[in-house]
Amino acid sequence: MGFSSQIGGFLYYCHEEKIEEEIQKSRENPEYCQRLLEMKEFWKKEDCKTRLRDRYSKTMQLALPTDDWEGEKAVAYPLYRIAGGILDFHKLLALGLPGLYVLIEEKKKTAPADSEAEGVYAGMLLCLDTLKEVIGLYRERAGQRAQEILGRKDSEENRAAYRRMKAVEGAMASILTKKPAHLLEAVELFWMYVLVSEVLEEIKKDCPYYGTEGGVTLSGGEPFLQADFAAALLKECKKAGISTCVETAGFVPWEAFEKVYGLTDLFLFDYKLDSQEEMDRYRYTGGKLETILDNLECLAALEKEIILRCPVIPGVNDTDGHFRAIARLAKKCRIRRAELMPYHSWGEPKWEQVGRPYGLSGLKTMTQQEADACRARLDDLMKTENGEE
Repeated sequence: MGFSSQIGGFLYYCHEEKIEEEIQKSRENPEYCQRLLEMKEFWKKEDCKTRLRDRYSKTMQLALPTDDWEGEKAVAYPLYRIAGGILDFHKLLALGLPGLYVLIEEKKKTAPADSEAEGVYAGMLLCLDTLKEVIGLYRERAGQRAQEILGRKDSEENRAAYRRMKAVEGAMASILTKKPAHLLEAVELFWMYVLVSEVLEEIKKDCPYYGTEGGVTLSGGEPFLQADFAAALLKECKKAGISTCVETAGFVPWEAFEKVYGLTDLFLFDYKLDSQEEMDRYRYTGGKLETILDNLECLAALEKEIILRCPVIPGVNDTDGHFRAIARLAKKCRIRRAELMPYHSWGEPKWEQVGRPYGLSGLKTMTQQEADACRARLDDLMKTENGEE
């Protein structure tokens, strides 16, 4: 049980499956189990989800989706989570984002002050604000993607990819200010409401290739910047029997890890520099080392499977001191495997294409011999730390 801040107060919720797990583990204590059952029955009626639904008329309740909002095709997240409603896609296309703002603001003005209706409309406006930010983010990403494609070898495939990205960028910019004018803009506006079910369908297409050891890896960027969506997707993967992995730099609040650690089979955890002074001096990573290490140690305490992923940059961290720090950290957290990722300069031309200075300009890609030597040094140090030599 718990609560989270929402518009106008707090939202109370109960994870019935957690109570059921506790009951299964505590069968030798009938009195305690009975209290848990009573608690479970109480929260079936008293959580905010149920109480919110009870406020709707029977006719309105027929239009509400199921509580499986991750899997429901027609649910508009986050509108449903806050307002308990379902999006009218015809109205969405007819009015567009600006038109919806006008409509909901008018409804809110006519609602009695401090009433439940006013709170619902305020929630809808907040959701539209969220949608607006997401559309702006994807417009920016489409533009960045187009610039990256420009840095590739000239080919018909890359020219087509560039045109697609520019079209998406333009469509995103357009739907921020007016209703969709053509099919692409309509599709992009719909796509902003894409749910986990659509992503999962794409994942399932590759199941024949996973074999017994393969699965789904969430990487980035930083997947924990979208921790709620990551958790929902990982949950559906586990239901489908698909192995799960998350790659992270670790510099996020522990609350993000809490949402996914029970749904993740393997963590690929970045470890780049071994002191805050180096992180501040080189300015290559940003973040706080203390937060990163705290998260890593908490994961290790939960006995999660972890692989350290360690980029090796010549002249920055290709030292015995850094490799020894990796070995000691692995021992402390009972991590059996650390992977070195040798530096390469393949991304330098992309920076040049967008007119930005490349911080490691002139640094050559590590040779295979140099990379092998670094791995051998790390292997020796890990054996020494573990008392194998």
